[in-house]
Amino acid sequence: MKRFATQLLVLVAVAQIGIQPCMSQTDDAVVSKRFEEALDAQFEQDFAALADFMHPSTLRFFRDYMNVMYEKLAEHYDEKELQQAIGIDSSPEQSHLSDKNLFITICRRAATLNPTFSGDEKYLPITLHGIVFSENNQAYVVYDYADKEDSKESTVRFKTPGLTTFTKVGDDWLMKSAAFTNVLPRVWSRELYRQRSSKSNGQQDGADQPATAPESEPKGNLNPKPESKARPQ
Repeated sequence: MKRFATQLLVLVAVAQIGIQPCMSQTDDAVVSKRFEEALDAQFEQDFAALADFMHPSTLRFFRDYMNVMYEKLAEHYDEKELQQAIGIDSSPEQSHLSDKNLFITICRRAATLNPTFSGDEKYLPITLHGIVFSENNQAYVVYDYADKEDSKESTVRFKTPGLTTFTKVGDDWLMKSAAFTNVLPRVWSRELYRQRSSKSNGQQDGADQPATAPESEPKGNLNPKPESKARPQ
């Protein structure tokens, strides 16, 4: 699915710092295709496909970064609440899941909490401005995307620049940029705040109930597990 407003390749050559316009026409085409496929996977919330486009070291970085965010939130929230929000039964570091499956599981859980956290249509159109290749098998995709801020009285629209890095692996190119590292902690924080507010309101409401009010077990799965179905490899 095309989500580019335009596709204008502006390839920069600065020999002094080892940047070249293009390694080959094939590399140019592959990186452009991988970027578009990763973008489609993000908007379609196909996190298994998105994980396939990410370099193994990037998936490992995702685990390490999410673990630091987990530890920070654990300073203020109960770990059981935190694990429920994230969708795993331990810290990211201690999880038995592989790096790839951890990424998929955390993202699927986040999508149930905030369906627009990945691929919000408000960020369209996305304009690809160019791909810059370096001598160390790195490619930098330069683009911008639409954004806006609303108040009750007005709306301001603007463009936000973006950069995604790819690295060459054999004849293919894989993402070195980790997806969602900035947005996921915000999704968790909102859910934890919602849980805490709900408990506070429940305790306040309960104060007005008769002392003989029967206790009731909460219904539903308190620790919903994300669906495990993944894209066929």
